[in-house]
Amino acid sequence: MSKRFFPNLPNRNPTHHEMDVMTRIRLTALCCVVLAAGCATQSPDLSKYEPYGVVNPWRARWWNYYERGRSFADGGYWKEAEADFRVALSKRSSDQRWARTYGLHFVPEYFPNREMGIALLHLDQPEEGITWLEASYEDQPSARAAYYLDTSRAERVARLGSDIGGPTIDLISPTPSEATRGLQLRVHGFARDDTYVRSIRVNGVNTPVEISAPEVEFERLVDLRPGQNKITIEVTDIAGKTETIVVVANADHDGPAISFDEPSENIRLARGVARDSSGVDSLTIGGISAALTSVGAGLFEFEADLANLSSLSQLDIVCVDTLGNSTKGVWSDGLLVSAREARQRVRVASNATDISGLGLFQVAAQPGAPSLAFIDLEEGDRYFRDEVSVGIEVEQSGIDDSLFVDGLPVDTFIPGRKSQRLSRRISISEEGERAIAAELRAGDESRARADVTIFREHTEIEQVGNKLSIAFAENTWGGTNPELIGETSFVVVELENAIGDRKRFDILNRSDLVSVLGEQELIAAIGDKTAREEIANRVRPVDIFLKGMLRRDNDGILDILLYAVNSETALRLGQVEVSGRVETVEELTDLVSELNLRLEQLFPVVRGRVIKYRSRNEVLSTLNRTQRIDEDWKCILFRETDLVVDGVNYGPEITVIGYGSFSQVQRNLSKVRMKSVSEEPIEQEDYFVITK
Repeated sequence: MSKRFFPNLPNRNPTHHEMDVMTRIRLTALCCVVLAAGCATQSPDLSKYEPYGVVNPWRARWWNYYERGRSFADGGYWKEAEADFRVALSKRSSDQRWARTYGLHFVPEYFPNREMGIALLHLDQPEEGITWLEASYEDQPSARAAYYLDTSRAERVARLGSDIGGPTIDLISPTPSEATRGLQLRVHGFARDDTYVRSIRVNGVNTPVEISAPEVEFERLVDLRPGQNKITIEVTDIAGKTETIVVVANADHDGPAISFDEPSENIRLARGVARDSSGVDSLTIGGISAALTSVGAGLFEFEADLANLSSLSQLDIVCVDTLGNSTKGVWSDGLLVSAREARQRVRVASNATDISGLGLFQVAAQPGAPSLAFIDLEEGDRYFRDEVSVGIEVEQSGIDDSLFVDGLPVDTFIPGRKSQRLSRRISISEEGERAIAAELRAGDESRARADVTIFREHTEIEQVGNKLSIAFAENTWGGTNPELIGETSFVVVELENAIGDRKRFDILNRSDLVSVLGEQELIAAIGDKTAREEIANRVRPVDIFLKGMLRRDNDGILDILLYAVNSETALRLGQVEVSGRVETVEELTDLVSELNLRLEQLFPVVRGRVIKYRSRNEVLSTLNRTQRIDEDWKCILFRETDLVVDGVNYGPEITVIGYGSFSQVQRNLSKVRMKSVSEEPIEQEDYFVITK
């Protein structure tokens, strides 16, 4: 007996009496087995039920009774279904994904406890029905059992009036007014209720709740924009009562702004101001730490005595805020120059969190029209990175001016300076065109504006050919209801569209499946290595086949189950499923969208470092069980080295070395079996493994 399903039990192990009660319920439910079996095995005339209740060939085995019971249920013949399920349970009582019959023969989706519970709900026996459903979910969790359990629990709570209070939220992270320099933030906590928590939404997006429970742990990554971010968490219990909390997270993505005063006669005394909404932690010039004095609103006056330096040429300047964002420049004989003047027309991927290389030379503003422009960024630039550090140069800013990028304020901007350079980190994770706009809003309502359009391109490991490729197997099952088999094709098309829209996988069009399979067989059959490689280069391979099971029951509840199967080994890699009422196209689209999200969760994209190179055919990596990966999954081996141009580091350059699969996954590491590796020597340093 589980505390999760029986919240009113004390927090202890059940007594022998309580266990006897549960056992007695099952025994009572099975007490008519002999009688039912005696009648059912005679295979009575079923013509009045056609097309339901027909199983061929009929051998009076437990799986025959289960299949016939499902068919009776499809037709709404619940008493007949109950009798068959009782017989099946008397011979095989545990719910199983694959129930072995004899030899190597298996029955897919054998769930007699679940189906018995559903039948009893229809026969107006809700308490016994809930007990069977709970037993099913404990044996083998399924979306169908969860749906009927949630529905029946809600009806019971409403009938008994047992829901007294509303749900509560215990938020672990983020803390109130938490500050971070990350582009994402982890929202983590527990939702609790005196009956059952049914749904959790974070910023309006559903967080998966597999089944209602008195306590549900939730976790979600939310994207952050610069400045204050309101994160809304909404929990609803099974009676419809809702609790909502709002927490504010401050995101600081930018390094501090630095403004030097006009050099005095004593050029070796550097003075100025630095600004950052999170506070300035340190400023060094040529290794000399500047004295910082806070003057409010994130503004700090600084002073550095450079008298002990032998030269003022090419002095590195580093200013760091309290969150670790940094701004870097170069002091050269009293002038500051940009450390990123070098141009690189195509930029490679970068996950760096520091802001680097923006030179700054600013003095008090003089009369004149304000202006601003992008630096180190030109129209049409192409990037392979998920984010870009955008440099902005502002001239002649007024004391009441403010700076915005893509409509969001730049808190590091220092009004009233003649010239200054700032930076803003911008996410460009989506492939394609990305427009960026900067605007200086003056106190007199005048505007200065700069616009630029850049492009995000895929890195080599993000190319379509390196995504996990999937295809639907032709033998997708249409369920036991002969009147509803035609829905299968419609659901498959909807799922293909959902997968294509999300762009996580490379989905193969079903019209190409026959030719691809033929070419894959041809590759395997040809013994010559050169011929195999030549054909393989032209073939678009399939990594995973999706085998689907679709069933709509008499209540209009649609169940969709997908099995993922390795195309080379035929081993099952996992399954995902959803269940819900579908009466409109919109409801079907929502259900399929949820199924696609669960498919993405089944195959997360994670990377690890190569920790040992054993041979050209085997490496060890840091990827492990905690990343939710498993054996037989496909992966890519790649090298990542820094690209440096004229002394400027533009981030890591990625080169694919080979392809393989996990032959062993342990708690702390994994073993990768390589199948296609380039001829270059492999070393441990700078080599990584990423799941496809």
